Amino acid sequence: MQHSLESVWEGDLHCALGNMAPEGFWQGEYYFAACPLHEDHEWAFCFDRRTRNWQCEFGCGNGDLVALGVRLWQCGISAATARVLSLCGDEPRQVTSRYPYIDEQGQFLFEVLRYSPKGFATRVPASWVWNDIVRGKPTDEQRVLYRYPEVVLSMDVLIVEGEKDCETARSMGLVATCNPGGSSRWYRDYVDIFRGKHVKIVADADESGRRHARDIAGSLVPVAASVKLIEFSMVKDLTEWVEAGGTAEELAEFFRRVPALEPCDVAGWWDPLRTIRLECEAAFLLEGPPAVDTVNTVDQTMKEYSRCEPSVER
Repeated sequence: MQHSLESVWEGDLHCALGNMAPEGFWQGEYYFAACPLHEDHEWAFCFDRRTRNWQCEFGCGNGDLVALGVRLWQCGISAATARVLSLCGDEPRQVTSRYPYIDEQGQFLFEVLRYSPKGFATRVPASWVWNDIVRGKPTDEQRVLYRYPEVVLSMDVLIVEGEKDCETARSMGLVATCNPGGSSRWYRDYVDIFRGKHVKIVADADESGRRHARDIAGSLVPVAASVKLIEFSMVKDLTEWVEAGGTAEELAEFFRRVPALEPCDVAGWWDPLRTIRLECEAAFLLEGPPAVDTVNTVDQTMKEYSRCEPSVER
């Protein structure tokens, strides 16, 4: 894979930055350190993570990390680029997919980046540059569903976990969505969007995926026209199932056989305060024992009608 600094995860670039201008500190969006280009006792070096550019207050110059490397190591651009990448770690993460989120007016809000090796980041445009979101919790603006305008217009919506599965579903001719941030990030803000709609949910076949699907189902049963939930066996998610040979017709048949969930089926599934607690734990770095999770197993009710076996012998 050809490496480009523009597509390297911000966290990896921060690793390189710490090596090139060590012993600095972050203050908001800025990294301050002693300038590595001159004897500096004034913390004159400043790196802006929004623009990924640096400057020296004492006139050593400015530019991106490659420009710093050219000056620091007295080499050419190609050599400096290779050396910066080597400081990013053994295998820097590279962007493989970009998933845009837009509001009901079609206005672009932010995008989720998928990296290889597997990782995710979110970024919003700040003026003419990108503002990478590596730290901190989502803002209210970022609490929008993926492919939101399509969800608003459709009465039948498939909910999956992750943008990759959404795109897989869309390739099958379905209207699909997910929330940004993965599991445990289903907010009360999303619930009323599905009022009166027919909702189908595919749970990821792991504990966090099942818990996330239960959150969604439990929140939507009171407002949606119908809610159905399935989970594939032998594969983890919708994309893996399609890769194993699953078709839109088979998926429709699975959901046809599954009864719609009733309020009594989902009692206790949805805890709208859980995401708030998770944010508090992340914000304050609580180190005490975790709270008892009342949703740590899949109960028999869900097992009876939420598991469908895809045909893998083709």
